Amino acid sequence: MGSPNAHYTAAHGIRRGAGGSESDGKAGTKWVPELANPEHKTHGLYTSVRDKVAGVCGFCAGAFGAAQGVAKEGVLLGRDFEGHPSLRRLVLDGYQIVTF
Repeated sequence: MGSPNAHYTAAHGIRRGAGGSESDGKAGTKWVPELANPEHKTHGLYTSVRDKVAGVCGFCAGAFGAAQGVAKEGVLLGRDFEGHPSLRRLVLDGYQIVTF
């Protein structure tokens, strides 16, 4: 969710009719409240893909002190598998995993 590269990739897929979904982990979870700020230079890109965001890693958000800011923005804290979102579930649901 925090990587502009991930946002651009999702936005490109959405514009091409492919849909999109983002899930972020590690320190990227700290970007959620930053990008939600209208003053941030990539806020427009963030808002263009925000409704396609699957969520962020609940474990990572907690470890990096971002859980409260993520929750405030209404972004799902994925905790399907030992506190982390289930990438297996996404693959089984037909998503392709792209990492940056």
